[in-house]
Amino acid sequence: MRSHRILLIIGILSIQFGFGQKKIEIISSSFDQLVIKVNTKLITAEDLKPFDILIGLPSKTLPNIQLESKEEAQIEKMKIKEIIKTEWINSQIVNGLNTGTLRISPINSKNAYYKSMIISIFVNPKTNTHVRTFARNAEG
Repeated sequence: MRSHRILLIIGILSIQFGFGQKKIEIISSSFDQLVIKVNTKLITAEDLKPFDILIGLPSKTLPNIQLESKEEAQIEKMKIKEIIKTEWINSQIVNGLNTGTLRISPINSKNAYYKSMIISIFVNPKTNTHVRTFARNAEG
């Protein structure tokens, strides 16, 4: 149970500071799931760069994530050299606590980015298989 509280605390602390033209909001947080909403306002190419957040975890195993596009937009007048996806990039112990580093990227393709997306992190050690799933909004 202590590990689940740590997940909430580190997740909240990691998200509280701003990232340029990105707005990050915790939608919900429970023992089994953390849901984050990321809004990106595209002004310069810098706004499309990925960013990392450190999240406390109940074990060394990285949880499943689900990415849901709420609003997609076209990238105009900017060239995307490399598409970096939203994914776990590291698992480590920080001050005796299991943590994972989640890299969040608003880029969907060389021509499109997510203006708004929901990232669901499923923390259930019994069923965690480190599989990444995606869901798309029927509208977009």
